[in-house]
Amino acid sequence: MSFDIAVLRLNIEQLCKDRGISINAMAEGIGIRQSTISGIMVGRSKNPTIQVLWRIADFFGITIDALVGRSNSTSSEDTAIQAVV
Repeated sequence: MSFDIAVLRLNIEQLCKDRGISINAMAEGIGIRQSTISGIMVGRSKNPTIQVLWRIADFFGITIDALVGRSNSTSSEDTAIQAVV
């Protein structure tokens, strides 16, 4: 999977801001070490695992594609509908 890590960082920041939570609170909420999220946010981790992306996307109720900026869709149902059309 190829995507722009900067878009992922911006999306995580915006999602946390929109929900009034810190990035550390999000990491704790999804059971991922803060150092893992910190690595993504400061650019140390340029290729997070699919498991990390799934957890973040699930936490915010969006698709991985939406999280990494590959789609404007915010739900897996929307993605499924688009795939059929």
